[in-house]
Amino acid sequence: MCPSTSARTTRWRPSWPWTIAGGVLAAGAVLTRVTLLSLAGPAIVLVVLAGGGVLRVRAAQMCVVVAIAVGLASPYFVNCWRVHGDALLAVNYH
Repeated sequence: MCPSTSARTTRWRPSWPWTIAGGVLAAGAVLTRVTLLSLAGPAIVLVVLAGGGVLRVRAAQMCVVVAIAVGLASPYFVNCWRVHGDALLAVNYH
């Protein structure tokens, strides 16, 4: 079976456990490599616009993903701002 065929026939259904996992994974990705901030935004927009299911549900779930990611990653950025005076020091340094 062709991978593209199986991808088309298997439809991802949005659910709240996947939403929470997405927020945790997004925070982990941003904390691992701060430059992924530039990829997280377009990825979220792509999921909202091109995902399956009702647009309103996808948008609400992506808002929860962003809230979880910001909540988990913000202590790092706040601490960088307090100590170094620049929240995005890791991005600006390189």
